[in-house]
Amino acid sequence: MNFDEEGEESGVVQQEERKSSNSVFAPYVSQESNSLVHDRDSSTLHVNIGNDQRNGIVDAEREKEESTNSVSPSGATQPTTPHDAANRKEQTRPRQFFLRPSAGRFFSTLRGYLSCRKTMETAFLRDSDMQCIAVIEAKCDSGGIRFECGKADECKPEFQQQSVDGTPVKSLDDLYEAATTVLPMFRDIVNDLAKKSCASRDDDPHGTNAQSPRVIIATKGRNRAQAKATDDYATRKPGPAVSWLYDVVRASIEFQSSQEVSQCIKLLQEDDYYVVKAKNRFKKPALTGYRDFSVWIRIECQFGFQHICEIQIHHAGMKKLDSDLKSHALYEYFRSFFAGATEGLTDWLEDLEMISEGYELDDFSLDTFLKDSVDEDRLERLSSLFHEHLCEYDLALETYQRLLLIRKDMYGMLDHIAIAKTYDDQADVHRDMGQLDRAMELYEQCSKLYEGTSEISLAATYQHMAIITAEKGFPNDALSLYESSLEILLDMPDNVEMAVADIYNNMGNAKRDLGLLDDAIALHQKSLRIKKQYLGWEHSSVATSYNNMGLVRLKQRKVDAAISCFLEAMKVDQRTVGAEHTSMAVTQGNLGLAYEQKGELSAAREMYAQALDQRRSILGRDHEEVAWTCHNLARIYVKEKEFDRAIGLLEESLEIKKKCFGVDHSEVVATTKMLESASRKKTHGESASEILDNSQVAEGRERLAHSSSIY
Repeated sequence: MNFDEEGEESGVVQQEERKSSNSVFAPYVSQESNSLVHDRDSSTLHVNIGNDQRNGIVDAEREKEESTNSVSPSGATQPTTPHDAANRKEQTRPRQFFLRPSAGRFFSTLRGYLSCRKTMETAFLRDSDMQCIAVIEAKCDSGGIRFECGKADECKPEFQQQSVDGTPVKSLDDLYEAATTVLPMFRDIVNDLAKKSCASRDDDPHGTNAQSPRVIIATKGRNRAQAKATDDYATRKPGPAVSWLYDVVRASIEFQSSQEVSQCIKLLQEDDYYVVKAKNRFKKPALTGYRDFSVWIRIECQFGFQHICEIQIHHAGMKKLDSDLKSHALYEYFRSFFAGATEGLTDWLEDLEMISEGYELDDFSLDTFLKDSVDEDRLERLSSLFHEHLCEYDLALETYQRLLLIRKDMYGMLDHIAIAKTYDDQADVHRDMGQLDRAMELYEQCSKLYEGTSEISLAATYQHMAIITAEKGFPNDALSLYESSLEILLDMPDNVEMAVADIYNNMGNAKRDLGLLDDAIALHQKSLRIKKQYLGWEHSSVATSYNNMGLVRLKQRKVDAAISCFLEAMKVDQRTVGAEHTSMAVTQGNLGLAYEQKGELSAAREMYAQALDQRRSILGRDHEEVAWTCHNLARIYVKEKEFDRAIGLLEESLEIKKKCFGVDHSEVVATTKMLESASRKKTHGESASEILDNSQVAEGRERLAHSSSIY
């Protein structure tokens, strides 16, 4: 039996690298409609926006009639020319968007989710006893863990998890030491609670007909715990994020009847249990429609510290339905796809359900929605969905454009901050599309609108402009923009520490590009100190800092120091995101570069090969990062005189770069030259030195991670 995630509100996570799709999946071909069509030549999915395909016969008859007659403004019927009919046909022709293969899997899974939720809802409505549980108030003794008048991410420190010495935990090691200590005591509490709940039913006071509930007590896996802390609590104050994990020690109690569920809740609320939080998901179900009741109780350990544990209370009928529908697999898919942002995900999927009018995101509903919708929040969520998660940039721009028109009509002022925010979001899309000049134009518009209205947004925009400026090869100008952003942030009273850490990180990258290596190290160390203080050392952002410091050490020719940094990054990656993640591939690639510079070619080959396997598996075989890693691994094979392997990898890299950048891009030219040189080396035994330096520089530059936080 799987435990269900609590699905509580998630904080904003500072992003260390540019946004990208979280997964790459095989394409889904709809068998029910023409809304998703697989194009075998382009390996994309097409969405037709318009109603011509769906109503083709009706439209053909209408066109035949309209080609003969039309109605004038006065109401009189007039002959219509073939030219007029052609114009009308052009106006009703569906617009076509091209969806990435990952979007096909997303929408097919969405249909499964909608069906699952509908089935769960039907089962609930048929059970009057289960509906009675929905009206039970979710009471707690803490008064809530957040300050009533504080900021959204400021919580009461007395509800942080404690180490065995009674102080707030500082790491996962502290948390799991406390969890292991309290587990036997928690097991006794849960077993006693389950027994009492069955023994004191109103309809069976002697427990004659009671069946023993199914009880599972366990600890959460470390990787999953770290991922949840990173996804949900990175900005929660006071830190670190792991101190807010309440479900490392948890129990699942599955009762056969609604009366037993109700009795268990009653006992928890009336007996000597200190309830920190409670959530009645019989009233407001989980993402998939699943319903249960969860409480988080604080246990006073005999060793002098407190620990908060989770108890999930399940109804056996709902649990069986959950198993039959495999709803947990749907939950896991969407949680992975949206990197843990499950609170916002509920809204996103409800939006898509509304648009799809049931089970299909068909060829007409999205177009109708974009034309008719006046819901700012919904449009903004969908724009974010298309941009950040599906990487459907054209759809994102269409949706943002509709949002911009609404806001211009609503606020009547072209300098309103909401309009500036929309320009800002559009600029983010253009940046991710590689349209840096257009993105910069929009960011410049934003900066003018933000001046005097939102200093925090102005600081963020300066950082975005700096990132683009650095990418275009102007590190001095980028530094100036970073400094402008930093000046604003340092004048703010609080809650900007991670934004400051981001800027120090990015300034360190710019200093590295300028060759100011001691300054670069100092800035990365500043950034790292802040991250460790507020996030703890087990955080993917910490791994990013170690990676960037390692690249500076490489440029200083301090190869052993660089390797030490990369190994530290790898240790953090293993504890936070696990072995199969793009962040691990970044670290492996950097280690390969370091071992190569040290002359340890076999170690370099191993690291590059592991990075290549990871990227092919996670990103797909046509991703630009696969091309760069092929390039680097080929360089090792040239040095080892394995020319056939080198040439095969370079040909793969070249084809990918042509698809990603176009045939005239400098990356394509560089790889073409390296391929020609490797072929000459194979045939004529020429020196291979000419093909080494450029690709080393490219790998180092690529692996610099910029921050683009929205503060």
